Amino acid sequence: MPDLIPQPIVEWLEQQSLTLNAIDMLSGGCVADTCKLSLQSSKGARLELVLKQMPMGSSESLAAEAA
Repeated sequence: MPDLIPQPIVEWLEQQSLTLNAIDMLSGGCVADTCKLSLQSSKGARLELVLKQMPMGSSESLAAEAA
């Protein structure tokens, strides 16, 4: 699972004094080319991600937006 989380998001979690081990709730799902991921820590911090599959040929295959 940690390999699927983009590095900027891992850095954000570390800034919040969180590690992937501190995440209590991980939920999400994919519809067509869009995946939504929700993380919640035991301290109440929340991170909602929207991952979109980009067209082939773009520089990045996945784009992440932190909301």
